Amino acid sequence: MNEIEKIYYNFNELCDDYAELEDTIEARKKMEQKMGKELFMKYDNEISDCCMYTEKQGFIWGFQYAMKLMTAY
Repeated sequence: MNEIEKIYYNFNELCDDYAELEDTIEARKKMEQKMGKELFMKYDNEISDCCMYTEKQGFIWGFQYAMKLMTAY
């Protein structure tokens, strides 16, 4: 695991006010409503994994881009 991944996996411990954004909560509720609770619960692990890996990718790419910006000057 590289250092950026360590930050990602421990972010909730590093940040005092870590919480789900309202947009994230609303998107999850909307997906559950569209799919129906039973189908949503059946595939919750797969949905969560997909979301987590997408979030991880965005975090890593964003972090790398921010570092690039900071070292460019």
